[in-house]
Amino acid sequence: MTASRPAPPRSTAGRGFLACSVSLLLGLSSFFLVPCGSVQAATTQSAQQPDSWSPATVVQGIPYQSVNELCNFYKLDSGVRPSQKGTLALGNTDISLELGPGPLSMRLGGIPLSLSHPLARDPRGSLLISRLDWVMWLDPILRPTYIEHREPISTVIIDAGHGGRDSGSSFEGSSEKEVTLLVAQELRSRLEKAGFRVVLTRNGDFFVSDQQRVDTAREVPQAIFLSLHVNSADPAARGPEVYRLAPPEDAAHPAPGNAEDARNAALSYALESALSSAAERVGAGCCYAHYSLLSSLRIPAVWVELGYGSHPLEAKLLVSQEYRGKLADALVRGITAFARATHPQTHFTVTPPISQPKPPQKPAANNKNSPAKKATRSSDSSGSSRSRRRRRN
Repeated sequence: MTASRPAPPRSTAGRGFLACSVSLLLGLSSFFLVPCGSVQAATTQSAQQPDSWSPATVVQGIPYQSVNELCNFYKLDSGVRPSQKGTLALGNTDISLELGPGPLSMRLGGIPLSLSHPLARDPRGSLLISRLDWVMWLDPILRPTYIEHREPISTVIIDAGHGGRDSGSSFEGSSEKEVTLLVAQELRSRLEKAGFRVVLTRNGDFFVSDQQRVDTAREVPQAIFLSLHVNSADPAARGPEVYRLAPPEDAAHPAPGNAEDARNAALSYALESALSSAAERVGAGCCYAHYSLLSSLRIPAVWVELGYGSHPLEAKLLVSQEYRGKLADALVRGITAFARATHPQTHFTVTPPISQPKPPQKPAANNKNSPAKKATRSSDSSGSSRSRRRRRN
């Protein structure tokens, strides 16, 4: 890291995190749930837990926490939002969290998050979520300013997947290697205009090994890494998806990339929210994967599936310059949001709400000592009470 690197650009990012329902990472204006200093950070790197956590409930060797505890921690209520059968809907004015109906189903702001362990219940029937999923997914997304070891992001490494003899999937007379390169070039020009430095792992049709891609990232400080791809599967599947490195199978021997689990969570969510909004479709959302490329990178890194070339309608969109431009714009919004929210100098404070004055009481009839006149002046001068305001320092 060099001291001369500029701070990330301060251009206004578009809406997208939590599918336009939460503005913390995009607008930096109105979503800090817990006042600074009231709880400890919860990150995978140090496994720190909030002081208020009760002892874990162990299910088949996996530590779990009560969903009721999660609700108390983030000030969520149940029953405030409509939910489908078998789904527990939680939330407040800023957050929408759904658990179920399947044991591995969780949606935050409408974006699916792949759970590492299924939801469970304790002997009393209370719903449980694994401590790992709380720490690895929810907390970095909801409280990015509590992520440890944050640093400014001044450079974006764009990795156009495949290339040369490795063409990837084929669709609509084009190939994955062609589409990813075109999006990478569109993205580079937009990011440079936004004030970022950009490095491409390839800027032409030639083969690049995974080791070469990793070596490129090692030489760049204060950077994030985006590997661009086009998905291919069942013809019915469609929509963008963002993959982050999966939790280590052996907790005692994590991969180098697992050191960035917390920032990877925030980055993948920012990008998936922006891409889903641009594509007007939510696919599988944010997922885990044991990709060797991601496991070797020591900076925030994600694997971005821009869409499905195997879907007849989406394939036509992916070969369209206009649609590729929309995807590039969305990626810029997500990157800018992540860079701003995880910058070390970004902090949030909560301004206490102004107390609401009590309405004046009507004086009793024929009471000469009535305080009506005085109470009326007090009410008129107080004006309307403002609700809680949050501001950025």
